[in-house]
Amino acid sequence: MESIINNPITHNVQIICIQEPPKLPENILKMWPGRDTIYPSTHTDTYPYTAIYILKSFKENIHGIDNIDIPTANVTGVRVTFNAGSQPVNFINVYNKHDSQTLVLVRDLVQRFANQPTHLLGDFNAHHPAWNPAGYEGTTELETEELVVQLLQNNYSMVSAKGIPTRYGYNSATTIDLYWLSSKVEHYDSAFCSVDDEIDTTSDHRPLHLFMKVEYADAENRKRWNLKKANWDAGRKKLLRFTQEIENEEIRSSDELDQLASHLTEGITTALDACAPQLRLIQHSKRKMAN
Repeated sequence: MESIINNPITHNVQIICIQEPPKLPENILKMWPGRDTIYPSTHTDTYPYTAIYILKSFKENIHGIDNIDIPTANVTGVRVTFNAGSQPVNFINVYNKHDSQTLVLVRDLVQRFANQPTHLLGDFNAHHPAWNPAGYEGTTELETEELVVQLLQNNYSMVSAKGIPTRYGYNSATTIDLYWLSSKVEHYDSAFCSVDDEIDTTSDHRPLHLFMKVEYADAENRKRWNLKKANWDAGRKKLLRFTQEIENEEIRSSDELDQLASHLTEGITTALDACAPQLRLIQHSKRKMAN
């Protein structure tokens, strides 16, 4: 992990997904300033098996990042909104722990996010002819076959290299680290994903590096308010009226939860508009991003 922190190639990578992250001591974390760490939404007594590290300067220049609620400590998900009003992009970081039901859950996530821009990546610990290295003689488990069928039926494309080993064991080389994109990802057909040996992970896995062109507005283009001049009493009254309009019904699905979150965000924005003047900022041109 320290080798990733100290590698100049990773300094400006906006989103870094790690599987089986080590529990880093405070002095090591201080070596990697400028990043926020996101862990799985589901917590257990053990240390999380996945984590997503977000470059703070990138986070400040987009509209927002939210956690995705996923019922396992083996998967971390974030929803990135590049511009106000644009469709969020999901990043799902998977670690398929042996003897777990993670791939069954991932199959459900594939269907859940099929109609949304989605990056699905990680250590799948799975073997299949679609990506096995030449000469690999291992068997394909049923849950892996079912996952592949689900991915193809929902128009996901594997952008990581087929047949290129990503893990070297004692006497074998296997491809188990994968990167998939849903068809809703803009420019997904021009994404370039490679095994990047210039990034030394000091582990038996080789890192995947994805490059994509994504345009997003500078942070200054986002709506902001002069909170020093806010009339908080007026804001509270506006927000209270808004929340009273929300029906107190049981949430039965993730889509209903997403709708409620969007509704609450709209209410908070409306309350801020009512109680605080907007800051006037100079407009900047759009920027290009590579993951």
